[in-house]
Amino acid sequence: MSRFNKLNKIRFALPRKSTLSALATLAIITGLSLPAQAAVENVLNPLPQDAISATVIDLQPSAWTFVLNQPGLKDWLMMDEWKEMQEGLKKELDIGVEEVLGSLGTHLAFGLYKPKDAESDLDLVFALELKSADLYQKMVQKLKEKTEKKTNADLPKSKIETYNNQELILIESDSDPNKIESAMTFQGNTLLLSNQVALLKQSLDALSQGKNLSKNPDFAAVYQNMKQEPVVVWMDLKVLKETSHNSELKSFQNDLASIGLTQTTLAMNQSLGISMRLNEQGLAFKNSLSFSSKGLSGSQQGYLNKLTSPLPSLDPLLALMPARPLFSAMTNTLTLAIENPILSGDKTSDSEKNELAQAMVEMMAGTKEISGLDLKKDILAHSDGRIGISVFYPENFPTYKNMPSSVVMLGVKNGPEFLLNLQTKLKIVANPLEKAAEAKTEKPITLSKEPMETYLNVPIYTLSEDRFLKPLAEETQMELAPCFAIYQDFFLVASNHMAMRATLDYAKSNRLALKADPTFLQARQRMSAQSELNLFYSDLTRWVRLADHFLHAEDWYPTFKPLLASLQSLAGDGSVNKQGSSGHLHLNAAFDKVDFAKLVKELEALDSETQKPE
Repeated sequence: MSRFNKLNKIRFALPRKSTLSALATLAIITGLSLPAQAAVENVLNPLPQDAISATVIDLQPSAWTFVLNQPGLKDWLMMDEWKEMQEGLKKELDIGVEEVLGSLGTHLAFGLYKPKDAESDLDLVFALELKSADLYQKMVQKLKEKTEKKTNADLPKSKIETYNNQELILIESDSDPNKIESAMTFQGNTLLLSNQVALLKQSLDALSQGKNLSKNPDFAAVYQNMKQEPVVVWMDLKVLKETSHNSELKSFQNDLASIGLTQTTLAMNQSLGISMRLNEQGLAFKNSLSFSSKGLSGSQQGYLNKLTSPLPSLDPLLALMPARPLFSAMTNTLTLAIENPILSGDKTSDSEKNELAQAMVEMMAGTKEISGLDLKKDILAHSDGRIGISVFYPENFPTYKNMPSSVVMLGVKNGPEFLLNLQTKLKIVANPLEKAAEAKTEKPITLSKEPMETYLNVPIYTLSEDRFLKPLAEETQMELAPCFAIYQDFFLVASNHMAMRATLDYAKSNRLALKADPTFLQARQRMSAQSELNLFYSDLTRWVRLADHFLHAEDWYPTFKPLLASLQSLAGDGSVNKQGSSGHLHLNAAFDKVDFAKLVKELEALDSETQKPE
């Protein structure tokens, strides 16, 4: 089970069959239709500041207008939990949903904390804002009545404990009367729940002493940039990198490794924040990483120094790329990639780092064996750090007969010198799909020293022969005939002549380039990044047209077609400053044009059809 599934499990398990779970889950699910009441501090102040992770959810309707106006979407996202919690509240406490909705405030938050041992789940504190204590008092009274009179055998017993003149309701385990399963209390205007009595007491101390999560500088630095977002998740990376004994924390680390945060990069960062927003314009995520200020190795500190120094702009790459691409991506950190501490193999590297470093060594050795080029000396030494790739249809779209074309754009410090170096050293001695040793006796393929043609005053070069490219092109239905050119500060490698000519047309403003694509410019403005390290963009309307052509005959396709037709683009970026890095991922769509109620019904029918026995 992944970490994020486990978070979901922990969030709803205090445990599920208890009334605490019912109220907590109902707050998440139904709180989206609440009037504005108070500030987020009401749910942050009770969270102790030594949290491993914290989640803050804005329940005000202004943050969820689109979801509230789309009943089908709301049902799709929340159907199972909604029904279960409605039934649980009514059965256990005779409390209706309307009464709960009328009592809730504007925010909820929950924090995860280090467990005592390696086998325990993470401890949790859940803070839910209420307008008054009325709902809490009614819930406690109902719980006492039912458990004391044993009118509901499934409901666990409760008892009262006092801490600093504050009444705590302790819920006993139904399997072990000597074990407290969870605890709750009401302080100020906030309902507090926890799976540990000691942690609940620590929450009350945080309130009275001001030692809460808001005072944690790592949390404050990240949350400051995201507090306007409806959902914010924060993680303390220092705790994760220092902890290896607990299985729950190890699974945290495994999930972070999937997005590039390994043990080595954890050492360079202090905390991570991720936010989410869903509305009629699509789905948007933000991330924020704060850099470590101490405890770094020399290679780690040197890497961060270079990463935060002025880097060349990505804008010139946008002038070489087509508008409405299937996919375009670019970065200005190519030369830094080889210096990344996770790949450099320095003396402080861990086993995971050594594996990646070894993979880099093998890749470089393979590159030299096949092409005769030393990746560091012959490529990176000439690079200014910028590299981009674009995949697109250069002619009338779509042709459907061939695969799309592609162009790779490498920023170079001295184009003519770089080209001459390749013409001298490039010697492809084998089919890249076969072992190099099997073709060493064949004449090597080289880069032509004379241009095959000149287009818009730019010489275009090609390989000396297509011994292995021609059969590969036939097999993949690609117009594969690589050609090369130097244009201003970039070395261009195109999959075919048509793609190269199109790229030069974009550069000369003879065709619409990505830099002038209004949809791309709108997406980039939404992200509003400064000092971009990377940028990517995909025109999803082109993918939808391809899907419509190739999948229109599938039985299930009409169900998904309206949703697919609403998709417009996928865009992302990353930027950096002295304090840390940040990024965006935006799925831009016209979700307001989708009938989600109809979509949910059709999905249910489709699911029922697939569940029928053959």
